[in-house]
Amino acid sequence: MLDRSTATEVQGFSIIVHREVPDYCPSAADGTDHTKRHVFQTREFIEAWMATRGMSSSVGAYFVEVRDTENQPLLLLPLTVTSSRGARTLGFMDAGLADYNAPVLFVRPVQWTAENAGELWEKVLAALPAVDLIHIENMPLSVGGEVNPLAMIATGDNAESAHGSDLTQPWEALEATQPQLKTLRRKIRALEKVAPIALVVAKGEAETDRVLLRTLAQKQRRFDDTKVSGFDRDPVKLAYFKRATEIFAAAGRLQLCALTVGDEIVATAWSLVQDDRVYEVMIGFEAGEWTKYSCSRILNLTMLRWLKDEGFAYLDHGIGDEDWKLTSCDNHVELRQLVAVRSWRGQMVVAGRQVKNRMRTLRLWRALQPIKWALQRRKTDLPA
Repeated sequence: MLDRSTATEVQGFSIIVHREVPDYCPSAADGTDHTKRHVFQTREFIEAWMATRGMSSSVGAYFVEVRDTENQPLLLLPLTVTSSRGARTLGFMDAGLADYNAPVLFVRPVQWTAENAGELWEKVLAALPAVDLIHIENMPLSVGGEVNPLAMIATGDNAESAHGSDLTQPWEALEATQPQLKTLRRKIRALEKVAPIALVVAKGEAETDRVLLRTLAQKQRRFDDTKVSGFDRDPVKLAYFKRATEIFAAAGRLQLCALTVGDEIVATAWSLVQDDRVYEVMIGFEAGEWTKYSCSRILNLTMLRWLKDEGFAYLDHGIGDEDWKLTSCDNHVELRQLVAVRSWRGQMVVAGRQVKNRMRTLRLWRALQPIKWALQRRKTDLPA
């Protein structure tokens, strides 16, 4: 495919905008000696994203490359411009699928400050099509121990934080991070009386397909329980997980785990792997009679032990301030966001979001939500 790109010289730095992903974009299977990045900015994620979310006519992808005075790469930014209701919004390649949005950082000696990061960002914007709004969420302060220059020009804190577990500590200390541990052990013993329990790490196409099918079904049921739009309302998201499963599995960077009781899969975890870090992206668990055993918590404890024994250093539970993350994770990662209005259309978008957020706090709005949900479900020809 022809790489349509443009280059702009700015104060000794070259800014090159590609319309296709550059060949040197790192794989999740590569080491991190030369680049620092999260798995959500790797070639595998981008390929799965472009084949699903990126197929929309309302989305344009822009891969912004920044090179230094020696023509060596410094940053790679996978950005998108999304058109909606007449407004164009610049963001990261995300759309609800990336827990972290940050540049790929090439290991080069750069002293980033808020001033030079801001100057570079303005030059990046000048090299891109004009937009009405900039909205980048989920920005970590650092990437692989290196400063994230975009976080230095953030306009505020992110709505939610990210959380994870340090697997390098002694097992006794790691196990102690799990709340109500005695109760959890009692539930494990009770579950073992039902049938033998095991941790299954899917290997091969057949086993991967079996576990993936249960993961998606469990996640959809959880969407239904919490009255959140799921795969039925967003089939592109479902397509992404199926495509990403294929791509990351082929690269040896997929980790699909299940807790089984006999032949029954009672809890699942869909994760991506980069070096010694595991990103737990999607979890699921069975309802009904299995609820009393806290199967997802048992799976989490079992995974922690297995991952530690396998030599992994960190289990990243991702973004979201759910109670279980706040109480069972020993690492809480601050995130930033960048919101900047560039036109009156952008101002209208921001104002509309503010009104909607205020309405969601009203008692009437909350009372009408179950009715709205039932009507939406009826439209999809699925049971409410």
